[in-house]
Formats: sequence, C-alpha cells, structure tokens
Amino acid sequence: MKKIQKVANNNQFIEDAGIYPLNSSSFFHFISYFEDGFKLNYEDFDFTSFNLIGLEMFIQEYENDKDISKYNHWLYGFCNKEIDIKGIENIVTQDFFTKSACIRKYYDSSSHNYYEIGDKNFRWPTLAYGTFNPNKKFYSLILIKCEQNILNNIFDKEYICKENEEIEKVVKKRMGIHFNFIDQYVDILKYKEPIKKYINKIENSIDKDNYSINHLNINPILITTQNGFIFNHYQNRISYYFDRNDVFIKLIKGNIHMVYYLWLKNNLNYYERTY
Repeated sequence: MKKIQKVANNNQFIEDAGIYPLNSSSFFHFISYFEDGFKLNYEDFDFTSFNLIGLEMFIQEYENDKDISKYNHWLYGFCNKEIDIKGIENIVTQDFFTKSACIRKYYDSSSHNYYEIGDKNFRWPTLAYGTFNPNKKFYSLILIKCEQNILNNIFDKEYICKENEEIEKVVKKRMGIHFNFIDQYVDILKYKEPIKKYINKIENSIDKDNYSINHLNINPILITTQNGFIFNHYQNRISYYFDRNDVFIKLIKGNIHMVYYLWLKNNLNYYERTY
C-alpha cells in the first residue's frame, strides 16, 4: 500500500494523467456517415448538408450567439491517412476512413485566423484535469445544418451548401452518424504492451424532430511497473478508457442536429505490476 500511495501522490504523473489531446497520440476520433442504416454502406460525409464544429464551451453559449468567429473552434473536413493516423495505422484500418470527417483546421479567436494541422499556431483540443476541477477542459462537437461560410473555410469554395428543402429531404432519411474513437483496455499480463487499443464507436441517427446530446465519459489510467529485485525501477504509463455514454434527447429548434460532449472523469484507475 505504501508503494501505491507513493506513486499515486507523484504530482507529475497525476498531472500528466489528466491531459489528453484529441489527436493520434491520445483520444483520436473521426465521424462516419451512411444513409442505409441496415446495410451500413458508408458514404462520403455529406458536408453540403452538415458542418461539424468543435468547441470548448457548452452548447447553450453557441445557441445564444452563433457567431463562431468569437470563439476558438475546430472545423472538420475529410480524413487524410497521411496526416491523421501516424503511429496508429494498424488500428485505424477502416476502408471508409477517408470518407469520414476529421479535424482539419483550428480557429484562434484572438488572431482571427484559421490554422491547418502542421502550422506552428495550430493546436489540438484537449481533455484535462477532470470534471470537478475548476480548470477542467472539455470538448463539445456539434453537427449543424450546412452554412456556406463554414464550408468555404474548409474547402475553399469548392462546395456549395444544399438548399434548405434538399437538406430537409436528407434529414428525413434518418441517416446514420457514427462517432468512432480510439478506446483502450488494460491487460496486466502483457509485459511489453499492457495497453490494448481498438476502434470503438457511438451510433446515432439524424432525426427531423429531435437531436441527441451524447455525454462521452473518459476514465484516466495510470499503470506502474516495478522492475528489478535489488534496485527498484518504476516505469509509468498513462492512458484512458471509455466508461459510458449518457444520452439525452432534445427538440430541434435551430440548426443543431447532433451534439457530443467529451468529459474526463475525476477517478484515476491505478494498476501496479511487479516483475
């Protein structure tokens, strides 16, 4: 018990265990789209009907003022294997990946500029510190009806939003939306690779009258491995696992058709192994 207490109180590890960027090094995710919910024939994400916007605030704030130029935010476009999944190519093997939506640009509200991945001013959204921490960082992702200015910022005027009547026809089809993400579990018997990664997904459909608010809860993990008989050597690995999705339904009154909140929970799951 003393060893556990000693490691658990190590401020550096606890601090690191509370920070998760939403990229290929941590909580990577992508959004897939299909019209036939029975055949699961994934299609190109329909950006001419819908935009995907990532925010660091509650959706109510966006609903009160939809001018996203006032907020830091992220825009989604088509996924790119060369950019998005470096280091996790053996996990993200879905043939529909490049048809799906991934983060493409970050907007900084102080400079009023968009930055692409790889730019020195680009930054990833982050989950951090737990839901009860006053400095917590959470992420909200909203699916909204297509707006031409947002579409232009992603595709440089390559696409034009469908007319409202056309979008309404698309919505009535009840297309499927899947939130795909890297999930993990711990196998303490695997010495070299105790953390196993795989693709998990949250399944939703778009409805003409209501939209889903998904609260995805993520649990941090800290694994300590003690090596050596004479001189103890500790190795620490930080990870997470998906806990649950709490879903609420809300009546559509504006342009929102789906919401995902990503939350980092305050509980730290701790594992200690001795060799």
